[in-house]
Amino acid sequence: MTALFRAIEEYLRVGKYDRIAFVWDEFGRHLEALSSAGRAEELAYVQDLAEWVTRRKSPSATLTLLLHQEFHRYSGRLGQSEQAVWKKIEGRFDTLRIVEDSDEIYTFIADIVAEQVTEGRPRITRKIASIAHDLGIFPFLRDEDVVRGILQKAAPLTPSALYLLPKIAGRVGQNERTIFSFLATEVPKDKGSAVGVEALYRYFSEAMRTDTGIGGTHKRFIETESARDRAKTSAEREVLAGSTLLHLARPSNSGAVSREQLAVFIELGSLHDRRAINEAIEDLLNRKLLIHRKLTDDISVWHGSDIDIRALVREKSDALRGQSNSVQRIGDLVSDPVYLAAEYNHAFKLTRFARGVFVELDDLRSPKKRAEILQRADSLDALVAMVVDGSVEDFESIRGPWMAESPHLIVALQLQRPDLDAACLEAAALTELARDEDLLGMDPLVEREIQDLRESALEYVSARASHLTDPEAGEVQWYSGGRLIGAGDEMNVSSILTQIFQTRFPQTPRISNEQIVRHKVTAQTKSARKRLLLGILERSGVDDMGYEDATSADASIYRTTLLSSGLYDPEGRSWRQPDQLSDPALGMVWSELKAFFTSPAVHPKSFSGIIGILGKPPYGIRKGLLPILVTGALRAFGEVIAIRRNVDGAWRYIDDIQPSVMEDICENPDLFEVEVVAASHDIKVVIEQMIGEFKPVPDLVETDIIRAFFDAVISWKRNLPPAALRSRNLGDEATRLQRALRQSGDDPVSLLFRALPSVAGRQTLDGTTVEFVSVARRQIERMTLSYVEEAIGASRRAFEAGSGMTTEGLLDAAHGWASQIPSAVSRDGTLDRVARGVLNRARRAKDGKDSEASFVRALSAMLTGFDFEEWDDNVARKFSRDLRARIREIEDVALDNSTDDAEIAPFIERKIEIYLEKLRAASGPAAAKSMVQRLGRTLK
Repeated sequence: MTALFRAIEEYLRVGKYDRIAFVWDEFGRHLEALSSAGRAEELAYVQDLAEWVTRRKSPSATLTLLLHQEFHRYSGRLGQSEQAVWKKIEGRFDTLRIVEDSDEIYTFIADIVAEQVTEGRPRITRKIASIAHDLGIFPFLRDEDVVRGILQKAAPLTPSALYLLPKIAGRVGQNERTIFSFLATEVPKDKGSAVGVEALYRYFSEAMRTDTGIGGTHKRFIETESARDRAKTSAEREVLAGSTLLHLARPSNSGAVSREQLAVFIELGSLHDRRAINEAIEDLLNRKLLIHRKLTDDISVWHGSDIDIRALVREKSDALRGQSNSVQRIGDLVSDPVYLAAEYNHAFKLTRFARGVFVELDDLRSPKKRAEILQRADSLDALVAMVVDGSVEDFESIRGPWMAESPHLIVALQLQRPDLDAACLEAAALTELARDEDLLGMDPLVEREIQDLRESALEYVSARASHLTDPEAGEVQWYSGGRLIGAGDEMNVSSILTQIFQTRFPQTPRISNEQIVRHKVTAQTKSARKRLLLGILERSGVDDMGYEDATSADASIYRTTLLSSGLYDPEGRSWRQPDQLSDPALGMVWSELKAFFTSPAVHPKSFSGIIGILGKPPYGIRKGLLPILVTGALRAFGEVIAIRRNVDGAWRYIDDIQPSVMEDICENPDLFEVEVVAASHDIKVVIEQMIGEFKPVPDLVETDIIRAFFDAVISWKRNLPPAALRSRNLGDEATRLQRALRQSGDDPVSLLFRALPSVAGRQTLDGTTVEFVSVARRQIERMTLSYVEEAIGASRRAFEAGSGMTTEGLLDAAHGWASQIPSAVSRDGTLDRVARGVLNRARRAKDGKDSEASFVRALSAMLTGFDFEEWDDNVARKFSRDLRARIREIEDVALDNSTDDAEIAPFIERKIEIYLEKLRAASGPAAAKSMVQRLGRTLK
């Protein structure tokens, strides 16, 4: 501005002019532009010009600004601090108000209506003209006939509406421009319906509602609307509207409106008669919707308590100032913008974008805070850091090597220093006040006034923030890599981002499916993707993966992601190798995945590594596509691997890979790992032999031989008796195999490559390990037969011990023992059901219906409740113990309760022989003989 002023002074001096006059027509349009864009600070230029004009002595200067409304009325959308700035500027000028309400304007309006309304115009009677003349609302028209002529030409405008139109248009509109607009839209051209006070109020209601500036009509509008909401009749609503408009039409909003004047005025602007109007006024007064100040004879809409909302806003703003910073306040009110790179996205068939974030200058100066912003930028395609408290003049203060290292972090600086914080504070304060129930309860009008003020504040914040968020508006410059990359009206955001993305993500695969190639897919797409993952896991190797002629959503995803890309060969029913793909970028991605699933490492590899590689530059693969690629690579290359999940700090082998598992791997890769086993061709052959030991019929679909081995072992274990892996005495090899299965848990790699070779006495997995497993497996599988044999032996010994006989087999032993028991014992009620069952089964042992195996199976059912497939070592011991106990129980009953001497005597004699034999074995023949002799003397 200084240079401009010097140029003007030089021009005046050279031309020898003694005076210069600046006349700025339509200055209101300039103010409207500043208000709508939130650029209040640019008024400083007008202030500079006004001060320069004031200081000029010779040559002198004047500055004239022509507006349709008062200066401050253009600032209604601004915040309180900005409105104060505008008021300060207005104070630099002398105001000349020109409100055209003379007879010429009324005649002009009447002529326009007369030309516009060609028929159906209502007739203006002499009585109406006389009332209007006597009321004095047209002071420039002294002749009653002239008044009637103008009123007739202005019909269907009522006299009241005609009187108010230029005054209200000058108060809340743009004078003649608003008058013409009202006449064009509200006055009917071919019907005689009256256009009265009610129509005038409705037309200007929106202008009054948004007139929230200092001295504006917003509060009066809120008061009137609140009263009209409680009005009972249309006459009452017209009275309230007329009262408000009549007060607004008074000079400087002053002067009393008597009750009589209001009644007459409404009568001249309504279809209601005088009686209905008087009744409406009386009812409104009784219900306190109108208030009549009798001392001054002034009637007006009752406005309730007088609460200074703006003072409350200032107090609340001061209280909120220290509770958050400017970035937080702006972030609460303005959504983060998103910027697309159309050219790049079209070429690479995806939607890549830069997200905007509000920051302060200190955030970019502080290494710690800057590191957080850089970390966020690294996780996105690009990030635009929009500085809320700095301008392009501050660029050098934040410039540094970090910019060159992170060109995808774009810094946005305004041409002029922004001032958003005050407006954000005001909006936040109004939001807080809107939640204050005590305040809202003080006055029914407060809530509506606060909401309207808040709406205006939010509109201003949005407009002001757009200087930062809309780079193509020409108010902001973008910096990337330490240099300016975009500024001015020709700034092309899409082209700028395309260049950044081409540099940062040159190896992005081209996959033509916008529903999948995105960070977050819809619920429907996720469901279809899950079905495709199931197809990959279960139907790889099938013609066209089973999707031939299918029209489902998952079939569409299959064709766009796997078939069109060339990853899956439908004719060869196999997955292609990286060097077979036509898209070099996709080939590189496929190579990364192949290496992940095939290259052994010293330690298991976390999935976070490969997911991070694919999601970051140079690939930048979207999260929606990752599960499909990772699952496909697992089926294509995962041959000798083990995938584990971290469960409460322990890594657990995943025994069943489902689509949900693959999605979880891509969503939470830190919780999953894969172990790739280094396996030669010979080792793979040995693994296949091991699989054959446990599952003779191989699974031809499963390509992961580790998982095939695991499935074979699980299937084998499932078909074993429950105690097969716990039982002892099955054989040395079986015992060691049982130990290996326990030690390895459910991890097939540990079992196959560590536990099994160890128990087989080998260093590594080899053919000898397979032979060992074969022997151990057969020992375990014959566990049921061994238990049967053990039960037969234990039963034979028990019955022989009871009978004192040596027999040729179990059935002879059982029958021989039972034949010694008196028949009466079977009928004795002392024995329980199990004892009677044992005795009766032994009596029938030689009837030819039982084999030794079926005999002990029946005894096991009676004594233990288990069949031999359910036995373990504890059950075996219990069987032997219980059988001997039942034999003793039966013999005791026979000795205690038998009354048949002929049957009991042989039994007792046999028992004596048994005990004597035990005595001889324990004490020797001489001692036994001496005891028999002593017993013989006792009998004498």
